[in-house]
Amino acid sequence: MNNKNLLILYGEYRTFETVLPQLKKLDEVAIIFSTWDKSTNGAAPGEVNAYKEFNLKETNIDLIQKKLPNLKLLVNKSNPHESKSVVWKIVYHWKTALKHIKNGYDKVFVHRCDMVSNWETVLDLDLEDNILYLDCHDDENWEGKLWINDMFFYGKGNVVINFIESITEPLENLEPPKIHKVLLDTIFNNKIKYKKTTLIKFRLVRWYLEDFFKELTKSNINYIDSPDEYKKLIQIEKKYLK
Repeated sequence: MNNKNLLILYGEYRTFETVLPQLKKLDEVAIIFSTWDKSTNGAAPGEVNAYKEFNLKETNIDLIQKKLPNLKLLVNKSNPHESKSVVWKIVYHWKTALKHIKNGYDKVFVHRCDMVSNWETVLDLDLEDNILYLDCHDDENWEGKLWINDMFFYGKGNVVINFIESITEPLENLEPPKIHKVLLDTIFNNKIKYKKTTLIKFRLVRWYLEDFFKELTKSNINYIDSPDEYKKLIQIEKKYLK
């Protein structure tokens, strides 16, 4: 394991156990995972099924700690924060992870936990100093004309830590889309240098995709490495999204 690099996983537990075997090189880095003791199934707007809730059990915790001995798992109590906005909760996970960083890291990758990706490609890259790498694009219809994805970002350790620490505006009552504006404001108000990245391929794993991804894993197929699987996934989504 390379203790010089850190992967921060965050968010509701949701489909993490299905995502886990699709993520590569998890044994080569330090990992901090901040999640809640309660989770929803991750339903998206317009789905046939409504949200379903479940509690994170000891069996869930034992499973991931057995598979990832290099993992620092932070199970946060959700009850005190149920009235807070989704935006506040996202940033809460990021800042909670920072509290448990004891050493400096060459690279830090922040990654939503119910998402598959090729995050590991960053391990072999020479990242620029003082640059935050983002999934973003120009959008004339969006505030600030730049839309920034909150599902992942990465950079040298000091850059990522500085970015998260710089998020200081009130977040308690912001609706979910406002997370993109918060990230934008933080970058420009603090003069944080950034670059758009197109290297990271990713896909959220909603509850209705779990069987699909479990079959891939059973067949030793990695979704990110198998472009042909995309068409099958789209067909499944059409059944659940209006």
